[in-house]
Amino acid sequence: MTILSVCICTCRRAKGLDRLLQALSTQIGGDHEVVVVNDGSHDNSYGEVTQRHAGLIRYVVHESNEGIAKARKTAALNASGEFLVYIDDDCVPPAWWLDWLQARLDAHPELDIVAGPVLPLPPDSGETFRSRMQGHFGFLPKVYGTGKSMIFPTANVCIRRQLMMDIGMFGFPGPFFGAGEDTEFAVRAQLAGARMFADNAWHVRHEVGEPMRSLVRRYYRYGYSNGSMIALSTSPEAHDYIYTMRYSRLHEQLRHFMQMTWTQSKTFQGSRFEKTAAFVAALFVHMVYQFACIRGMKQSRRKGSLTGAFRNSSA
Repeated sequence: MTILSVCICTCRRAKGLDRLLQALSTQIGGDHEVVVVNDGSHDNSYGEVTQRHAGLIRYVVHESNEGIAKARKTAALNASGEFLVYIDDDCVPPAWWLDWLQARLDAHPELDIVAGPVLPLPPDSGETFRSRMQGHFGFLPKVYGTGKSMIFPTANVCIRRQLMMDIGMFGFPGPFFGAGEDTEFAVRAQLAGARMFADNAWHVRHEVGEPMRSLVRRYYRYGYSNGSMIALSTSPEAHDYIYTMRYSRLHEQLRHFMQMTWTQSKTFQGSRFEKTAAFVAALFVHMVYQFACIRGMKQSRRKGSLTGAFRNSSA
């Protein structure tokens, strides 16, 4: 049997962690384990959650907030399983999540990485306009590609522990702005010849309905990180279009995303006013991402201080 270590990094989401551990409590057995890394949150609610699940988890606390890349590294170093199964504290897996993964790995022992989709998880209080908008337009972590060219988020991914030890952990000092470390790791794994598989049935559900301000800030971080990484040899080819982006050409991007977002908004469930509001909100998030890509790229070139191997580019 393949031994799995579920790795959860948490910060300021004690309620989400409790919900996730409840969902995992019926799935953990045998030699499987759950490693929880608290990245600098010290409120009393975490003490209550960890006490409630003390028999289920191995709990590690950072004295201060060190960032998601370091938290994921801490989880890996404290895990003992053959595979590290990363899931976020704002996600919930189905009851068969680990059994399905174990069957996949036992049937295909050659695999180094398995990644799965992330689907919307409506709020407990019911659907809201924000949750429907974010789910409809796909503002969720995504798996791109399959096999050798796959890029995956760490909201739902399984990685062979030895592979991570061999090629290095998530992130390194310099380019990351609270996001992007999973994309960069995926490319490093590709370059190392890792055998990957995108399992479209192996899913988790991710919270939707966050305030618009939080959603915009999140996509700003995504864009800034992708722009900052663009000069690295471990920036994915799928992001090469960022080389061509300029502030002076944002109107071209705006026209493209207006057409795409308007088409998507036509199938949004709601009144004409809600369709229009969803269109405007989604378009704004897309444009913030584009702006952040350009800013991250310009800042990285200006500083010239990224760590890692660089591409050769005159862009």
